[in-house]
Amino acid sequence: MKEVEKNEIKRLSDRLDAIRHQQAGLSLVESADKYAELEKEKETLEAEIIRLREVHSQKLSKEAQ
Repeated sequence: MKEVEKNEIKRLSDRLDAIRHQQAGLSLVESADKYAELEKEKETLEAEIIRLREVHSQKLSKEAQ
């Protein structure tokens, strides 16, 4: 099961990198709405990555016991 979390973390991290790359190329003046949309998605992805890392860590702790 821990592989599932690792794979999902990797997938979300890759998406987060893609969003950051997209944001870097946007003009805030011309694309404020798109930038805000990407920022919201970025925050959601970051929160999900944190949650999955905690789940992964808890599973590793249980296995170690």
